[in-house]
Amino acid sequence: MTDLDRLLRQDTTAGPTAQASPPRHAMTVDVEDYFQVYAFFHCIPRDTWDGYARRVEANVDRILTQFAAANVSATFFTLGWIAERHPAMIRRIVEAGHELASHGYDHTRVDAMDAAAFRADLLRTRNILQDTGGVAVRGYRAPTFSIGPTTPWAFEIMAETGHTYSSSVNPVRSDNYGMPDAPRTPYQPLPGNAAFWEFPMTTVRLFGRNLPCAGGGYFRLLPYWLFHRGFTRATETERRAGIFYFHPWEVDPDQPRVPGCGWKSRLRHYTNLARMSARLERLLGDFDWGRMDRVFAAELAGTGATGVAATDAPRVLGQAAQHVADPMLADPMRAGPMLADPMLADPIQADPTLADPTLADPTLADPTLADPHPADPILGAALDLTTAAVQADFNRTVDANLDAILDAAVARGQYPSRKPT
Repeated sequence: MTDLDRLLRQDTTAGPTAQASPPRHAMTVDVEDYFQVYAFFHCIPRDTWDGYARRVEANVDRILTQFAAANVSATFFTLGWIAERHPAMIRRIVEAGHELASHGYDHTRVDAMDAAAFRADLLRTRNILQDTGGVAVRGYRAPTFSIGPTTPWAFEIMAETGHTYSSSVNPVRSDNYGMPDAPRTPYQPLPGNAAFWEFPMTTVRLFGRNLPCAGGGYFRLLPYWLFHRGFTRATETERRAGIFYFHPWEVDPDQPRVPGCGWKSRLRHYTNLARMSARLERLLGDFDWGRMDRVFAAELAGTGATGVAATDAPRVLGQAAQHVADPMLADPMRAGPMLADPMLADPIQADPTLADPTLADPTLADPTLADPHPADPILGAALDLTTAAVQADFNRTVDANLDAILDAAVARGQYPSRKPT
């Protein structure tokens, strides 16, 4: 047996940073560079990628430093294309005690491949990551959460290629991805295979709809207090582990601006980049974070009781147990909503950042943190409408209720402005 074989057989849940009890929530990073995102696929062909200056390594090093300061370990879902060009960075990720996992080779969507191409992509990427990092790669996240109703064969191929879990399903309705009828809790998607798990992205159930609450662009677009409120409801109220994700390019406000990609792509990609590091630092301190394989160690070891089998998915989708725990979820317009949610009664008491917006958004206190690239007039106009646009995309009813809360706070003199933070 070679030294690499011995490393790959080691239990990656052990190590100097292992905790006595599992952390509550999973912190994850989708390792790709700014020119590889799906929002730019229509204007940056893959065969031109090597012509762009890569910024991913410096950004990952910045994230590693931030994680170390917060004593947080995470899972890095990494492109094989990146690992080939940045092997030293991959080794630093592993040496720092983080989990190395697969994000596919070159960010090709699963629903754009057939079964044979997907198998080849999985094997190629897993071999690159294992050879480079010297650890077993067990986890996979599909690019752009592209596991959905049209790719039922994907889970079986993942299991056959040595993966023991996926975190690829986002149970929301979106223009680019989503499987809103999927279970919101960990589940075993392969009948007869109890060893393979899907850990779906975190959502909050509100007004009969799954709303995204796992990070990504929504974390940058929405006020921090609103994201915190949703993540707490989705995890603490429902007593489940949460999953958060972001990308290295999101902590890089100085990245080059890609021309000719349309206002919608620019809005999604560039909004609030200068605020991301400060928001991330606050998030790391507000919740208990760890690697995927440790947060879900019980499920992966076969002793977890929180998951549901594939045959139980319809029952889970139809259950209303969470509504019993929180009447706001069942009927937010019922009499006495303030009893169900104290934030309606006094949003300032529930969240002090409403009284002092600089607590929620450090850029208000320090103008030097503002976006250093305000020259784009279309983007500038879009930034002013960001929060309202995203909330409308979420759910118009949610937006209406939020307006009512903030208007009441302004009327009492407890919130200085209606302008979103």
